[in-house]
Amino acid sequence: MIKLLLFLLPLCFAQNPDEVLDAAGVSEAPNPINAIRTTTTTTTTELVLENMAGPTRFYYENGNLPKFLMEVEGGGIELTVYKDGDEWDRFILDKEASGGISGSKNKISTDNNQFQVDIDWKSQTFTGLKNPSNTIRGLQLEMIFDVKHNSFVLVEFRIVNLENRYVVDLNPVTGHGYHVKAPLGLSFGCFTPGMFKPSGNDTEVGTSAGITLPGLQLQVYDVHRGRFGPIWECGNMIPIGLWCGLLVTLGFALVCAYGFSMLASINTMDRFDDPKGPCIYVPQTD
Repeated sequence: MIKLLLFLLPLCFAQNPDEVLDAAGVSEAPNPINAIRTTTTTTTTELVLENMAGPTRFYYENGNLPKFLMEVEGGGIELTVYKDGDEWDRFILDKEASGGISGSKNKISTDNNQFQVDIDWKSQTFTGLKNPSNTIRGLQLEMIFDVKHNSFVLVEFRIVNLENRYVVDLNPVTGHGYHVKAPLGLSFGCFTPGMFKPSGNDTEVGTSAGITLPGLQLQVYDVHRGRFGPIWECGNMIPIGLWCGLLVTLGFALVCAYGFSMLASINTMDRFDDPKGPCIYVPQTD
């Protein structure tokens, strides 16, 4: 009560609001009308990232060209080499590509949306996993992407200059049947995509090869600040096994519903009963 009186007494004798605030021990906030307003202008520039050529992260951007971002798990991309139809050896491309990474519009195609990415391990030597004495020297990966129905799609995939002399066309669909595609702005992801095998029967005669991208995450065209967008998982939204289970369950439910409805429609056979006559008596004997 005493504190309240001490606060109200200065209000009674004060002659202007400033004295009231000073007497009460309250500092006046600055008047926004009289405050000096300053305007600052900031200039934002787009972040330019450095291109990366492996062994596990690959990134490319150059001016107005589409951007490319890819990551794989493990030590790097896996190369499987076949000779005369048999698997000769497997190699991990665990070095940064000395030839770098490059991109360009596909000049061969009439489609202006096609974008080609090249990763060149020029004259670099890799040793085999099965037999360290087996080596390969130099190869280049060539990937061509296109935009279809507002999604990016891998349409062509090949190995160029394998050991500086072989060219192998790969199937752009993985060995597990996954198409590398995702809506623009999203990233394609697949933990076990399977191998990109040689197209046709290229493994039967001579030297051929396949590529495996373990733990693949890839995004093309619409890439912001070198970061992946939301992931678009590979595979079907509803697996075949789940579809079969749903159809079998639905069929069983229909059969049960039909059977129960038939049982519910059975009526007591009382057509020839006389309601005025004596009841039927069935003696029970031991």
